[in-house]
Amino acid sequence: MDAGYYRFHEDVFDCRSPGVYRFSKPQVENQQRIVLDPRSDLNNARYFSLVSIRGNLDDRLPFKKLIKFSTNRLLSMTCGPLASFVSKICDSIELKTRIISTHTLEATNSYNNGHTLLEIWAPDLAKYIAVDVDKKCFFKNTKNYLNAFELCSLIFHQEIFSVEHFGENVRLDSRGFVDPKTGFDYQFLELSVYCSANGFEQTFRRLCNVPYLSHPDGKTFCAWNEQAEKRILEIYPDAIVLSSSEFSERFYGK
Repeated sequence: MDAGYYRFHEDVFDCRSPGVYRFSKPQVENQQRIVLDPRSDLNNARYFSLVSIRGNLDDRLPFKKLIKFSTNRLLSMTCGPLASFVSKICDSIELKTRIISTHTLEATNSYNNGHTLLEIWAPDLAKYIAVDVDKKCFFKNTKNYLNAFELCSLIFHQEIFSVEHFGENVRLDSRGFVDPKTGFDYQFLELSVYCSANGFEQTFRRLCNVPYLSHPDGKTFCAWNEQAEKRILEIYPDAIVLSSSEFSERFYGK
């Protein structure tokens, strides 16, 4: 919505500042709205991500229904569907974004083998910045925001990175996290990430070993060395695998 003053039932609210606004009249109505920041595309991607918390109840809903439901409640989505949803919203207001994924090089399991991020072009920085719309955070080295390539490089080489959370708001749908195929509830594992002191760092260090982009013909991965390339091809035999310099040049222009 446009910045300004708005009436919600009997009260008037000052909504001139950019951000996410939530209004509630118990037993009557809830509303959720966003006032965009004309000066920061990164802030706008952050605001779009905050209409959802981590869960999977809404993963399969079409875009139009997600838009409708997001006006009166928090959505409940996982990383891939949410990144796609936010990317489509960004497209509608001409923000330059792309979806990029990461994968583990560790032994795979039935649950947390990879992650999906949204990269948004930041003109003032002249680079893509990784936005984790799922876990509501940016990534930094000592002082600079990272893209997915830089994040995975730091993790693979066991270097330090930091997580900059969007806020202290609730980020997890604790009602349950049921796999639609198996019926297994992953709620306990989700809580271990969100409720432990180093849960986020441990999770990213597992999930974000190598970046890749999906396209109609398959997946294009970045391999840091021959061992990483061998592991990628064990998991995805048909993948296109590029060296780190080739991947960086093709997708980051350097």
